[in-house]
Amino acid sequence: MTTNLSTSVNSMFKNTRHLLVSLLVEETYFKSAQLFSIKGRQTQAMINSGSQYSEVLSDAMNSGKQESNTHIINEFDRHNHTFIITETQSPLQTPRPPERFRVMLQFQKCDCGEYQAKHLPYSHVMSACKSINVNPMNYVPTLFTLQHILHVYDNSFSLLA
Repeated sequence: MTTNLSTSVNSMFKNTRHLLVSLLVEETYFKSAQLFSIKGRQTQAMINSGSQYSEVLSDAMNSGKQESNTHIINEFDRHNHTFIITETQSPLQTPRPPERFRVMLQFQKCDCGEYQAKHLPYSHVMSACKSINVNPMNYVPTLFTLQHILHVYDNSFSLLA
């Protein structure tokens, strides 16, 4: 995440390295205001087209859904929605023993840690959801909705004199 952020900031200020500190701060302010305006318009356009979630989230969900087809699901506690997911490997991968992960949907946890780190349903969670006929989008926080993202970009920047 830090690398992506620094790369993003570096590309934004490619031609400003020679400026004084005060001018650099001012340039940062104006570039950020411009970026928020552009991203806000893009997010509004996606909402107007009927989308509820960003393309990044949709791509991640599609990838997780495809990967979940290779998992073996064992339900252990139907009341608390606890599962053991066994990852199988594709024939093209290097042979390795199958890995097992415990998924606890009620507590939104998985032993691999990816669910807690990204707060997004990925292949293990999708496998568990599929086995009990639950929409995995129920486990996507409202933080990832376009409406919430638009709210972030709605913050205005006041003009500097």
